[in-house]
Amino acid sequence: MSFAFSVTEIRVRGFHVDVFGVVNHAWHIHFFEEARWSYFDERAALQQALRSAGIAHSVVSMVVEYRRPARFGDILRIETRVSRAGSRSITFDQRAYVGPSRDIAVEAQVVNVFFRTHGGQAIGVHDEVFNSWGELRDLAEPESGG
Repeated sequence: MSFAFSVTEIRVRGFHVDVFGVVNHAWHIHFFEEARWSYFDERAALQQALRSAGIAHSVVSMVVEYRRPARFGDILRIETRVSRAGSRSITFDQRAYVGPSRDIAVEAQVVNVFFRTHGGQAIGVHDEVFNSWGELRDLAEPESGG
């Protein structure tokens, strides 16, 4: 099954690279953050539904794997998609491809947890989020008993 994804393109600038001419690893974290924001920009109704319900989400875990260097002038094509959805969290899979070669430079798995904007405690969400975020319905993990 194929799920919708977002594409963000970023040109590697001089301040992104180190003395070896390679994108510093920390910049890839910023690039992936930019791409996740773009993902949500494309889903304005979802953002509004979450805001109206007083729900936000934040990164709690990120695993990054570096495959090949990106260099000054490269265009990175970052694809972002939700790969898992639970009642308390969502997982994004992100890949940064270099230029037309489509070689993977960096991959990441990013876990976000849902929380109430007032009080900040982590919460479980169900229909209020899944109904606004169609991509999650097919990914939703069954509730565990207990």
